[in-house]
Amino acid sequence: MGFQKLIRGPPGERLDHFIERFIECSEKSRISTFLILPTSRAVKYVQKELHKRGIPYIKANITTLSGLSEALFNLDNNDRILLDNDQRAVIIDHLIEDARNEIPLIGRMSASSGVSHNLATFFSLLGSYGENYPDCLKKPSEKSIELGLLRERYEGYLRSHSLLDEEMMMGEVIGQDRAIETILIYDLFEPTPLEKEFIISLNNRSENMECYVPYIDNKKIFKDDWTWLGITEVEQISSNGLKDIFNGVPDKKATVKLFIGSMRDRVCEIRNVASMVRSILEDNDKEKIAVVLPEPDGGQRLVSEIFDDYGIPFHVSRGSSLSESPLIQDLVNILRVVSHNFMRKDVVNLLRSPYIKFRFQGKDISGNEVENISIGANVISGKSGWSNSLQNRMKVLGDEIVNPDISEGLKKRHEIELRKLEFTQDAIADLFSTIDRFSRMDPVLDHVKKFRTVIGKLEFYFDASSSSKPEASALK
Repeated sequence: MGFQKLIRGPPGERLDHFIERFIECSEKSRISTFLILPTSRAVKYVQKELHKRGIPYIKANITTLSGLSEALFNLDNNDRILLDNDQRAVIIDHLIEDARNEIPLIGRMSASSGVSHNLATFFSLLGSYGENYPDCLKKPSEKSIELGLLRERYEGYLRSHSLLDEEMMMGEVIGQDRAIETILIYDLFEPTPLEKEFIISLNNRSENMECYVPYIDNKKIFKDDWTWLGITEVEQISSNGLKDIFNGVPDKKATVKLFIGSMRDRVCEIRNVASMVRSILEDNDKEKIAVVLPEPDGGQRLVSEIFDDYGIPFHVSRGSSLSESPLIQDLVNILRVVSHNFMRKDVVNLLRSPYIKFRFQGKDISGNEVENISIGANVISGKSGWSNSLQNRMKVLGDEIVNPDISEGLKKRHEIELRKLEFTQDAIADLFSTIDRFSRMDPVLDHVKKFRTVIGKLEFYFDASSSSKPEASALK
């Protein structure tokens, strides 16, 4: 007999219970037991705990909700490519350019303003909430109508090129009927409608399900009690006074001021902290102010840049490792391109580097341009994979160009794309021949010599006066 249980309580409680539950259920069915966590950080924490205890587990079975969606999708799919947000933005930018006359309000916006990334996020939200935009608006504006048209073109482009985004992927996984033994969901805060539908489908096809829901009886912060899941066995654990923080009544016993808020990203969070520090510096000694970060190594550079903008003197008590330097990461990426078999993402990241410039026939090769072209050609990886995919796309365009029924406008666009493809194919082949020397088993000293040669061919730009001492020392 399977189990179904819903536990409601303050955020972050009962994690140990869910880890033990995962271990217990994995002993019965390791392949078909999944622990779903709210963040990738939580995933790494649990995996580390199990590793320290010497408990065997399948790494992919401790994941986020989107991670499970991708894993289940890949079981039935080997052809289509899942796009990240940057890749989606490149496609949207391409579609805006093609439809500039049809969407003049959006078309006049500059690509450098980040509009394509904002639209990628906007389309993601529409997909998550299942909104038919702009029909969901009472009185759609002209710009809203343009956004609806652009979204329709975006979804059509993805379908016709065997691409998909996270929301499209999750929508397809919902329709699967593959049985799962046990689903354990921990600490997911207010899932979107699409995520709710996915969780319901998991419940319908799993033998066992147990969920811990961050919820206490305070509608100001907790609105979703997960009754929509239909689980009848419910346990409510004590809130330990957490709800009193938000009840609007000041705590007379409090000796410190407590501020609680949420920001859309880490940059906004650090800026908000900097603004607060700046406001209290006038009445306080700067030596008595401390900023504590959950990930000091990852946040140090942001703090350095943003606190300088606010004119705040500061001292970092922990230095960052050399491997986290963007400069060093870009250099290592040269080796990563070869070791990862020329994966499209690695190649594009290499060409995007501000420190490395690759020129072909006197022209700088743009990472964004290569990404746009390679996505359109369905490039995945491998030197032959790049060549074959680009050639296949050129053949399709060539056949369409000679079609007597093609319009003049479309023919010209195809001819432009064809020239770009031909140039890109030759440029990529030249790039690969430059760096492929690392694929052979040579002594370390030979690799070092070749690495220096490659850096020279890629026109490596480095200003020692503007870099950190560790970076300058490592590069000598």
